[in-house]
Amino acid sequence: MIIPITIKFDPDSPGFLQFEKLTGKIETIAPGLLKNIGDALLATTADRFDSQTAPDGSKWAPLKPLTVMIRGSATPILRVSGELKDSVTRQVEGWSLRIGPNKVYAAAQQFGATIEGSPLRIPLGKAAKGPAGNKRGAVFVQSVTLTPRPYIGVGPEDERAIQETSEDWFALDG
Repeated sequence: MIIPITIKFDPDSPGFLQFEKLTGKIETIAPGLLKNIGDALLATTADRFDSQTAPDGSKWAPLKPLTVMIRGSATPILRVSGELKDSVTRQVEGWSLRIGPNKVYAAAQQFGATIEGSPLRIPLGKAAKGPAGNKRGAVFVQSVTLTPRPYIGVGPEDERAIQETSEDWFALDG
């Protein structure tokens, strides 16, 4: 999953003239700057897992009651093992910065999905207790709908991180 990021320079900004002076050296500057921007975006993405928010700042949908029952807890969302959070990486190639997870299920968590299956019944016998046990045995769901919980993207915090990283890189902070 790749989320494209476009960085635009304002020709009226004080840093643009400095940027123009550096264009002759930009081939050597771009990879380092993009690496630093990527690191900053990795940090803001990790923060979203901690705050359970989307890039736009909205809260992720709460877990469904069945999920809470199975887990025994309502938190943390998208962090049972921490693998998804840890899988988000950055890659710089020339003028290109890519940020995204390397897990096959990542897109389903980001955008939501419906996973279809066939019904499965397992006879449990007389000793079965709890919500799954009944006279006919355990019945497993036929489909599961994953609610979208966006964690990759560029929101206001990311824009600030990009700006601050760029200003630090070009020593524009004063």
